[in-house]
Amino acid sequence: MTRTSMSETMVIWMRSNVQRMAGMAGLHHGAYARQSERLPAVLWTLVIGAVGILTFVLTAAGAPAMVRAPFVLGYLLVAPGWAITRQIEIPDSALRISIALALSISIVGLLTIIQAYASTWSPTTVVLLTVLITLTAACIEIVRERRGAGE
Repeated sequence: MTRTSMSETMVIWMRSNVQRMAGMAGLHHGAYARQSERLPAVLWTLVIGAVGILTFVLTAAGAPAMVRAPFVLGYLLVAPGWAITRQIEIPDSALRISIALALSISIVGLLTIIQAYASTWSPTTVVLLTVLITLTAACIEIVRERRGAGE
């Protein structure tokens, strides 16, 4: 096998496995891009806002780690990236999930690095800034959706 054909074979193998795993998880390949299957922007913003506020309150109040950890980890790993990728038309569900996770990790990592460099590290501040970034992206989606409906 040549190097190019090995690379192509690897890409095909990885794509088929991602699609198979997405199917097992109940994610229909390419179905998310259809507007009829998406959660409306206003409802999405209310849900993500409520979960974000709950996550921030649990963090600020110093709730026990067993209670706080699932909310904080789940929110920080998914919410900011998902709020941004909802605005991009990506037909492949697995790719959308991968990009959302990568964006979320990047946003939280960047906030952490900035705070560490400024010697102002605070986990509560990271959660608050992440909630604000997520809500901003969700509100931008509402504005874009309303402008599109008005035209």
